[in-house]
Amino acid sequence: MFIVWVALYVRHGVDYTDEGFYLNWISNPFLYSASISQFGFFYHPLYLLADGNIGTLRQLNFLFTLLLGGAAAWTLLGKAFAEKIDVATKLVVASGLACLTLLSAVFAGMWIPTPSYNALAFQGLLITLTGLLMAAPRQERASALGYVIVGLGGWVAFLGKPTSAAALAVLVVLYLVFSGHFRWQAAWIPAATAAAAALVTALVTDGGVLPFIHRNTEGLRLAGLLDANAGGIGKIFRMDGLSMDLATALALLLGAALSFASLWATKPLEALPRTGRAALPVVALVGVAGLGYFALSKIQGENRALVLFALAAGALLPGFFSALRSGARQTLPLCVLLAALPYAYAFGSSNSYWVSINGAVFFVALAAAWSLRPLVSTPHFPQKLVLYTLLLQVALAGVVQGAFLFPYRQLQPLYSSAERVDFGGPGKTLLLSLADNEYVTSFNRLARDHGFSAGTPMLDLSGNSPGILFALQATSIGVPWSLGGYPGSQGYVQEALKKVPCDQLVSAWLVSEPKGIGTLSPEILNGFGADLERDYQVVGSSVHAVRKTVQWLHRPQRDSVQAVKACESNRKREQ
Repeated sequence: MFIVWVALYVRHGVDYTDEGFYLNWISNPFLYSASISQFGFFYHPLYLLADGNIGTLRQLNFLFTLLLGGAAAWTLLGKAFAEKIDVATKLVVASGLACLTLLSAVFAGMWIPTPSYNALAFQGLLITLTGLLMAAPRQERASALGYVIVGLGGWVAFLGKPTSAAALAVLVVLYLVFSGHFRWQAAWIPAATAAAAALVTALVTDGGVLPFIHRNTEGLRLAGLLDANAGGIGKIFRMDGLSMDLATALALLLGAALSFASLWATKPLEALPRTGRAALPVVALVGVAGLGYFALSKIQGENRALVLFALAAGALLPGFFSALRSGARQTLPLCVLLAALPYAYAFGSSNSYWVSINGAVFFVALAAAWSLRPLVSTPHFPQKLVLYTLLLQVALAGVVQGAFLFPYRQLQPLYSSAERVDFGGPGKTLLLSLADNEYVTSFNRLARDHGFSAGTPMLDLSGNSPGILFALQATSIGVPWSLGGYPGSQGYVQEALKKVPCDQLVSAWLVSEPKGIGTLSPEILNGFGADLERDYQVVGSSVHAVRKTVQWLHRPQRDSVQAVKACESNRKREQ
């Protein structure tokens, strides 16, 4: 039911900034010659399978992530408990833990369900983890297949987020060394697999290895233009602060205590009467439900998943320290790897690392399940494992409910988004708010009434509305998102437009937002010999659904032959 609940609501709501960028990139990845993440190419087949319907695209990606999470959880449970738990219990627990991967799909509870570079990096981590768990045994076939999967997972992570792939590679090597599973004769398998995947990717995306390398280096150069102060090793290797008030800290401690008492307090429980022991799971579930309500009202959206971290910590830390005391240190490398994977997921992000880390709590939950191995011979262990899964499910429901109530960069809950709006083509509907309906429909009407057709080039001078270009079926030229608001935004977009043929530039329509925040200067048009006032006709305006600022739609009115000549002349002077 939980999965169905979420799968239905992925058809609701849209963010015109980040999600607009993702959709422009996924729908037409071959248009852009410079990029440091290749998630557009990876998800393009999924987009075609969904026939361009965004709700279906989100559902397919959610299902794909869920299956990958289920495979990782199933493999870990089999490795941890072997025949100690029956297949039914294993299936229930693996399915419940897999639901935590949803936090990546909705980006830590902020509701950004469209596939992105973050989603792809997370999926790469899931694939790699499953391969590592398979590669650990000494059986040659299973081990070889596991190493192949590790190589594929690493490459998928690279396609999503190269910095996460680099951190993942370091963690994998450290895990194999300290767990005693590293073998030189097997090390070539993941390397060769990743190299083969890289070759295939380069041929498909750019027709060769050197053009693919150029794509990545040029993408890195363009990204550096946005903010010269954004890079640097010191800003990548960091751990952002996490501030919270006393009430939040106490609530998280309570969550850890409930988890600990439910799983590890074996001897004190034996002293309780039978009714007391039977009541403890109910008390724990009610307590976690209360924590979920507290998180909804007191904790910011991107940090609500801390409740899940607290529950996992209550199960994880006792097992970790028990292994240290008992000398069973051979179990620790995997535990440490799992606990470190959320940092690899966040590594290199320009956002607070905690936003990404909270989206990867699945790995910490797996680490906690692995740390429960000392309890496997205690009474009712399968029931305890199921209870642990239920506690996480209750907390997860609260986090997702928060995402539904306070979706990212949207003004009302998803439950209130009931207007069927064509978004990206006729019949490709999303359920949006009344304001969204008016915004998208009015822009569509303006464009069609003045001769706009699907696939026509368009440039977003608002700096913040790539989503409206996708909704209109326009081709976002230069870059999927003409990103405004950064110190180098103007230069970034100008450089990207230099890669666009002159005939496309001069035929491009414009969206402007003169009073917007982060808007781009019309002087960008001078780069191809155009002027906003002289060469474009205003065909109408619409009010942005979220920012409530007026956006204007412009169509080109210059003679196309003369416009192309002016563009080419400008480019010759700049050479």
